[in-house]
Amino acid sequence: AGDWRTGRLWQHAWETTHPALAWAAGDAAPPAVDLEASEGLVVLAVKPRRDVPGLLVRVWDALGLPRTATITIQGAATEVRRCDLLEYPTEPLPYRVDGGHTTIPLAVAPHAVETLALAFA
Repeated sequence: AGDWRTGRLWQHAWETTHPALAWAAGDAAPPAVDLEASEGLVVLAVKPRRDVPGLLVRVWDALGLPRTATITIQGAATEVRRCDLLEYPTEPLPYRVDGGHTTIPLAVAPHAVETLALAFA
């Protein structure tokens, strides 16, 4: 018994309709990115930043609950910022670097889509 969150309906739906990975023809396959997100925080996209060495990470809150989620990514970030809809970095976010990984606590609104800009040295 339970509701759609308990039954993990969001996860089953995502696994069924998960988009394919894509990159430009002629390019080598993109490197693997070691990234973990809190339960119910779905990683929609990871791509290189166009302004500095780093990544853009887009996530979606599938649980519909206001909370602080966590994203952990391989590498020592030098800056983490929330982005606007055009992927321009705006508000700086707190983060912690420990043992070659960066952990980002992220306040998310119900069903929010958030894009983060990470810079690496």
